[in-house]
Amino acid sequence: MNILIFGGTGSLGQETVENLRNKGHNVLVASRQKSNAEQIQISESFEELKEIKFKIDAVAWFQGANINDSLSTSSEFMEIFEANVNFIIRSLNMLMKLDLLAKTSRLLIISSVWQRLSRKNKFSYSVSKSAIAGIIKSVTVDYGRKGITINAILPGVIKNEMTLKNLSQDQIEKIESTTPLGKLVTPQEVALIASWLLSPDSSGIAGQSITIDNGWSDIRDI
Repeated sequence: MNILIFGGTGSLGQETVENLRNKGHNVLVASRQKSNAEQIQISESFEELKEIKFKIDAVAWFQGANINDSLSTSSEFMEIFEANVNFIIRSLNMLMKLDLLAKTSRLLIISSVWQRLSRKNKFSYSVSKSAIAGIIKSVTVDYGRKGITINAILPGVIKNEMTLKNLSQDQIEKIESTTPLGKLVTPQEVALIASWLLSPDSSGIAGQSITIDNGWSDIRDI
C-alpha cells in the first residue's frame, strides 16, 4: 500500500510509520520541514502534493496543536482550529482535486478523547476536536459510495514523554487508578490500531470515532 502520513514526527506518528513500514508498506510523511528522502515538505497551499506520482491507498492525520485556555482567554482559537480542523479539510480537498486518492482509500484522523469529553481550561482544543466528529460523518455520507472510508481514533492519556512533561506523577497515578486496566495506553498500542484502520482488513468500519484509553473515559468503579 502507498500511505501518506501528515505530522508523523510525534510519538504516535513515528510508531505508526515504523509499524507500517515494517509491514512492507510505502509510507510518505508530509511535514513542515523535510529531514529525509521519505518525507515531503508542505506549505500552507499544499501545492507540494503535486510531486506525488502514485495513487494513495490510505491517509492519516497526526498533526495538531494544543493549548490551555477558556472562552474568555481564547485569543489563539483560530490558530488551534486551523491546526486541528482546517488543515485536515484543506489537505484532503487538495488530494481530491489532484485525484491522488486510490479508488478505494482509507482515511484516518488522530483526534482525542476530548473530542467527546470536556476538561477545564481546554476550550479551543476541545471545540476543535469536537469538529472532527462532523468531518468523519460528513465525509462518510458524501464520499462513502465513491470508495472513500474515513474514521478517527480518540487516544486518551498516552504513556510518552509529553505526558510526563505536562502531568504530575500524582495526576498520572490518579488516571491509572481510575482506568479499568490500571495503566495508560502506549504509543505502540495506538500504532497497531491506526495501522489496522488504514488497511483493507478494517473495511467493515466507516464513519466511526474509536476511543483508545483502556476504558478510562467510559467506565468507573464506584
